[in-house]
Amino acid sequence: MKKLVTFLFVLFIVSAVHAIEIDGDANDAVDIANGGTNATSASAARTNLGLAIGTDVLAEQTIGIADNNLLEVDAADAADNDYGKFTANGIEGRSYAEVKSDLSLDNVDNTSDATKNAASVTLTNKTISDASNTLSIEGTTIKSTGEAGGVKYLREDGDGTCSWQTPAGSGDVTGVGDCASGDCYDGSSDGGTYARIYDGDSHYFQLDVEDISANYTLSLPPIIGSSGQLLQSDGDNTTSWTSTLNLAHIEEIEVWDNDSPGTDKYAGNFEFQYIDGADGSENVDWSLYTNQGGAKTLQLFFDESDDQFEFQKNTTLQSGDIIAGEIADWYAYDIIPIAWMKDGSSPPDALDDGTTRSPYAYRTFDNTADEDLNTIWFVPSDLSGSTVQFRVKYLITNATGPSAEGVAFGLSGVSIGDNDATNAAKGTVVVVTDTSTAVQHDILITDWSGNVTITGLAAGEVAELALIRDVSDAADDYAQVVGVFALEIRYVRDVTR
Repeated sequence: MKKLVTFLFVLFIVSAVHAIEIDGDANDAVDIANGGTNATSASAARTNLGLAIGTDVLAEQTIGIADNNLLEVDAADAADNDYGKFTANGIEGRSYAEVKSDLSLDNVDNTSDATKNAASVTLTNKTISDASNTLSIEGTTIKSTGEAGGVKYLREDGDGTCSWQTPAGSGDVTGVGDCASGDCYDGSSDGGTYARIYDGDSHYFQLDVEDISANYTLSLPPIIGSSGQLLQSDGDNTTSWTSTLNLAHIEEIEVWDNDSPGTDKYAGNFEFQYIDGADGSENVDWSLYTNQGGAKTLQLFFDESDDQFEFQKNTTLQSGDIIAGEIADWYAYDIIPIAWMKDGSSPPDALDDGTTRSPYAYRTFDNTADEDLNTIWFVPSDLSGSTVQFRVKYLITNATGPSAEGVAFGLSGVSIGDNDATNAAKGTVVVVTDTSTAVQHDILITDWSGNVTITGLAAGEVAELALIRDVSDAADDYAQVVGVFALEIRYVRDVTR
């Protein structure tokens, strides 16, 4: 039902023919205070009474949508909190849902995640812009006109645009196994799964996964290994590169070449853990066999009971097969008695030939000035290298022995070969010191010196050596003479000779 908005109009009808006469004047108007209108016309009366049509009161108006029309409200459709909608005759109430429908906004989502509209939205020839906007695409299928023709991926091109691209190697990265769908990356089945990475054509690298009972993670090293290194498990799902193959327990290692007889060579080191049996742990026995024509022959055996290597066959060291410098402590030794030496530029006391302390023949070196002797050393023919070490053997000849006091000796030399001049300039002096506490007639022996470079040293030559007590060295603080009776030379032997 429609209601008409009506207004009360007070209509004063004043006769235009007759006027109330006051004070005998027929044209006088009655004052408003006296109940009149103070007007002589209807229009003036309405104005004086504040009832001007169109200003103070509404004139009779037409209902509709036009200037100065009245609007009609449809009471049946109006409700609290409704929005108003103009119709041909007036205003109609509209709810929130009706407004969305009127504006074709049914697919606009402004709800919480839990109540979002599940309807799909199709964007045709639309552009999503503005750096503050983020477009997240989820699901198994993404369609684009640029995607047609093979497996593609969506690439950000670095210029604010994206494009569908084919991965290097034709994009052939597949995961296939025993799943009905052919893709087992989602864990929907177990066993027989593999992954293939193609090289750009029909060839591929395949990684297989057998049936396992639990999740398994293997982390690769963060760097590229060096040439010849092995990839080893570290026992905590990580891996690392190593040059040594460590096996906790192994009974036999066989090394083969690719053909028989073969030209391939295999070289390397086999390291066997050795545990001292003193604490009850087990030592290790191991054997080295050669396989010739299918027959195994024992060549070398390590016996833990006596810590001995036992060669089972004749062994020949061929020239050039062994580098003496790589064999620790493969030394040879020469002793030069002091009696063989000749006076240097400032010689020590004359030789005591054993009269004082038989059978020792020695020469006493002073503690107040450097004293020296010269000698020759017949360089052995099995010498390897260009350096030697030395140590000095001497007697405490004074009644006052050293008490945490030391002496210092130095050695230098030059090698004289065939057709070389003698008495050539010697190399740098190398000093060895010896600190001790001893009494008269005790024998003392210094430690081995560092390497002494004998100028031009060569196997089979003659070396001229100079031995000196270097009292200027700070370590030489024993304020007594000492009786030197021997110089010992140590050199590395060339085992191939």
